[in-house]
Amino acid sequence: MIVTSDASGFHWGLTADGDEVRHEGDFSEEIDQRHSNKRDLTTVAEWLKKYGERFAGRIILLRTDNTSAMHYINFGTGRKQWLAEKAKAIKLMQNRLGIKMLAQHVRGKHNVIADAISRLQLSSTLYDQNPSKRLKPEALSSVCSRLKITPTVDAMRDREGHSRLVDYFKNHITDAYQTTDHEMALELSWWHPGSFAIMPVLKKLVDYMKVPEAQRPRALVLVPKYKSRLAYLHSKFHTVSRFQKNKSIFQVWKGASWVDLPPTDDTYLVLSTVPAQSLQTKCEGYSESTLALLEKPKRKASQKVKPERVPLVHVRGSILADNMNVIAHQTNCLTIGKAEGIAKKILFKYPPANTCAKSYKRVPGTADLRKVSTRASKLVANLYGQHKPGLPPKNQQGNAETQAKRLAWFQQALGDFFEKLKHRLPNEEATAIIGFPARIGCCRAGGNWSDYLAKLESFAVRVSRTWKNGLAKIFDFAEDN
Repeated sequence: MIVTSDASGFHWGLTADGDEVRHEGDFSEEIDQRHSNKRDLTTVAEWLKKYGERFAGRIILLRTDNTSAMHYINFGTGRKQWLAEKAKAIKLMQNRLGIKMLAQHVRGKHNVIADAISRLQLSSTLYDQNPSKRLKPEALSSVCSRLKITPTVDAMRDREGHSRLVDYFKNHITDAYQTTDHEMALELSWWHPGSFAIMPVLKKLVDYMKVPEAQRPRALVLVPKYKSRLAYLHSKFHTVSRFQKNKSIFQVWKGASWVDLPPTDDTYLVLSTVPAQSLQTKCEGYSESTLALLEKPKRKASQKVKPERVPLVHVRGSILADNMNVIAHQTNCLTIGKAEGIAKKILFKYPPANTCAKSYKRVPGTADLRKVSTRASKLVANLYGQHKPGLPPKNQQGNAETQAKRLAWFQQALGDFFEKLKHRLPNEEATAIIGFPARIGCCRAGGNWSDYLAKLESFAVRVSRTWKNGLAKIFDFAEDN
């Protein structure tokens, strides 16, 4: 079990089980507020005293951003008498509860959730009664239209995903912190932290400013304009837009719908890691042909411009971890039993789609679309883009299964899939978020990715024109191949 802890001047916070369990409280004894070592050791003692019975007999990896506290917890002693006594008390509580604890250091900028919880009473309760609020979509659209940009990932949202403004989003706040800077360099990320998380987020993003502008991850962050130490961090970024105070720009999820919040008391700034003109540069996550589809046609001055939607989005992550309602992958027509590669993982997770389990009739150039969830309308499409498994057979004469024939079958299967999806989703207002694995038809099947990508881009355009909420995604995850 992994536990992460942190402490502020008067409050402590701790998370467990991948941030799913969150504990916090006030210190029950007076300690020197300037002494971070005392605060962090006392946090562990307070947690064991208050919640230790729940975790009796467990092996716990404690992650802390205080190296001194790590030493005292691991060894149970040290040079400072007060700290040594507190460490000894922690050891005694561990022995009584049958807990084995090992402390590990974590960098402060990654210790986000626990740090935020430890400051809840000082910031969120006093200053932000709606920490899960979101910017109104029309407000974000006005910023995007003015800057001529389209964010590709929402790095902040509530636990249920209601507050997301971009379809591709991070599941938890820590996901964004664990994402490498190289991966974020392929995205244009949107950050809207609650009041309790503003400082950790700005500390995270200010590190981007140390990278040369050409390689710097592009990020937008929405923060209130406070006259405080935050102003120093604001000055490190480029202000590309602002929302004046006394404007109603936020809404919050209430039950089953969005409710507008009253006008704000503060001016809000949209900060960027790069100048406004650099935000408009091409995103490396899109291919050249996809970018060509996004070229804006010339228009008359009186025409209103709607924000452009990207027909094909490249995502760094597993196709099995996203929330789209349709998964499409390629399979062959002969295998009976277990599939291989990403098809094996998809069919294992969604058994109703497994046409390899029995001798189903499978014809090259066709698609099989199946509903795999009774609670939600989740669909899986098997695209029969090859007859035999593996690479194309060699040294065949006559009507051989060549790579060119497989590419033609893949295109035909996409067409069949599209028609069957239209039958399933006849309403143009329906949501059609379709995920494909990267290098579909290429890794084990031996295809050329640039050829298959061109077919997917044409398919994505048809999807975006057919459904108002239509979007195709390509998921690139090394472990899926």
